[in-house]
Amino acid sequence: MNIYEIYPQITQNPIFKDADQDTVNRYLNGDTMTLRRFEADELVYSPDSDKKSVGLILRGSAAVTSLSGKEKVVLKTHKAGNMFGVANLYADEPPPSIISATEPCEVIFIDGSAFRSVIENDMSAMRAYLAFLSKKIIYLNKEISTFTAGSAEKKLAFFLCENQRNGIFEPSFSMSHLAEMLGVGRASLYRALDSLESEGLIQRVEKAILIPDKYKLSKII
Repeated sequence: MNIYEIYPQITQNPIFKDADQDTVNRYLNGDTMTLRRFEADELVYSPDSDKKSVGLILRGSAAVTSLSGKEKVVLKTHKAGNMFGVANLYADEPPPSIISATEPCEVIFIDGSAFRSVIENDMSAMRAYLAFLSKKIIYLNKEISTFTAGSAEKKLAFFLCENQRNGIFEPSFSMSHLAEMLGVGRASLYRALDSLESEGLIQRVEKAILIPDKYKLSKII
């Protein structure tokens, strides 16, 4: 049985989507991949991890939280299908962030050496890896601009743009937790929500937040 039969979700990942199956199966197998389950708030990944590995979320979600500064700020929320740990495969220093489950989730951990072997031996995977890193640089540049601006509205708008799916953001946590994730007070978060809604950029329907036009919302960032 090949790795695509064991974990069919891998075929949907951009890095492996067009890679040669024989190359992928040569390096990814039961010895280089591990499935783990995490409960809400459980630590998924940190700079203290014993060895480099890449995580692919199969189910649930997890938040990437900055370790720098006095306040913990959520940089991104990973959903099912997202991958983490890819950017520091060739770096000497670990990233200054941790990843924690925001709800029960399942993660495939791929040994870093095995992952590198795939992209170093398949040109399609290498091109996809470079495209992934390029997008990450653009994302980080936008993120720096947003969080240094200090505006709760901009932080919220950025977070919603990055974490919405098909124009809908459905939090799996409370507004208090979201405020903590964004590094703002709860009152500031509600004022930001009211402000964005009054401008027609979002619409709240029970716990969900609808985003009619992501482009218009992103313009305030």
